[in-house]
This record gives sequence, C-alpha cells and structure tokens, in this order.
Amino acid sequence: MGPFDFLPNFGQGAGLRGPGKLRKVKFGELQVSEMGLGTWSWGNQLLWGYEEEQDAELQEVFNLAVDSGVNLFDTGDSYGTGRLNGQSEKLLGRFMKEYAEKNGGTYPYIGTKFASYPWRLTAGSLERACEESASRLQRPVDVGQMHWSVANYAPWQERALWQGLANMYKSGQARGQPSPHRPPQLHPHTAGAGRCGRSGCPTSGRSSCARCTPPPPHPSY
Repeated sequence: MGPFDFLPNFGQGAGLRGPGKLRKVKFGELQVSEMGLGTWSWGNQLLWGYEEEQDAELQEVFNLAVDSGVNLFDTGDSYGTGRLNGQSEKLLGRFMKEYAEKNGGTYPYIGTKFASYPWRLTAGSLERACEESASRLQRPVDVGQMHWSVANYAPWQERALWQGLANMYKSGQARGQPSPHRPPQLHPHTAGAGRCGRSGCPTSGRSSCARCTPPPPHPSY
C-alpha cells in the first residue's frame, strides 16, 4: 500500500466535464495539463489582500479550473502570511477533498515548494517540511520542489536541501522533484536534461537534482 493508493482517479478528472480538453504534457513521470494554476495569492494578505471571506469564491475558481481541464496546481509552504502561513496548501486540501467527494474521487496533481529558510539546514528538515505540507493538503505531495536556491550564499545548505528532495523521491514521499531553479553551481551536467545521468532522478525539463541512486518503482495509481 503506497501513499498515493487512496487517490483512485489521480490526475484523471481534468476535462471530464469542461467544454474542451487541455493538451497533456509530460512533467517528469506525470502527464499534466499544459496550463496549471498558481495559488500564491491564496492566503497572502500582505501582497494580495486575501481575506478568509474570499474562500467560497476561491473554491469556485478551483472547481471551474478542474472542470475545464486543469490538473496541476502550484503552491508553497510559505504561501500565506502571519497566522495564515500555509493557508494556500490548507485551502487546496479542503477544495480537493470536497471536489473529490462530489466527482468520484478525482484529484488533480499538486506541486508544492518548500521554502529554503535559514533554519532548514539538513535533508531531514526538508523531508519534515514535506510531511507538514502533506498534512495541510490532506494527501501526499506529487512534486516536491525547493522554492529558491541558496547556492550563492550557502552552498553547503543547498546540497543538504537537494539531498532532502532526493530522499523524498527515493522513499516515495513525493513522485518527482523538479525545481523552478536550475543552479549551475550544483550539477552543470544536468543542464537541459530531463533526467540526471548520475542519479536517475526524474527531474523535469531544465531542473537539476541531487546525487542519489536510482529509486525503487512507485506504487501503481
């Protein structure tokens, strides 16, 4: 029994009821809609003026997006401010659960980003961040990412965080580990490659990855 087995229609609902279908593209091991939806503003009062009274409207946005073919949502554990830290993940967790209950267990894919906070100094700290994100999302993380690179000012921390991403993939904690950044300081040999030759990790597009051994196969879903 793998962490994703309780999601029977994982990533399958996109376009089922919408007027048209978005083309699917390969994203690591996943087939995702060519357009995803970012949720930075969901919970951010400081920059986006979020108020909790907006939640019903945000759920309508979520439902419309999935109905219209979107099956990839981007979030981050730092999305939300003050007491609302992590609010974006919490809202996605609630919206996904309610949508799935009404639509045959259909869940979209989630890519979340773990903030490179100065107190996250070890691989284990990033793995714990993934566990906390999964708790807020009420389901496992599909794509775990490092939110920003610290290679220019803390290369030793960067290496530890990349190792944390690799550990997530190897253990099945996350299905993939692309990053919005491709630090050239890390592994120049990965530039432009869809798969790291040294590690076998399924990085996507222009991502880098930590040096690790080829992971075991994921459970079916």
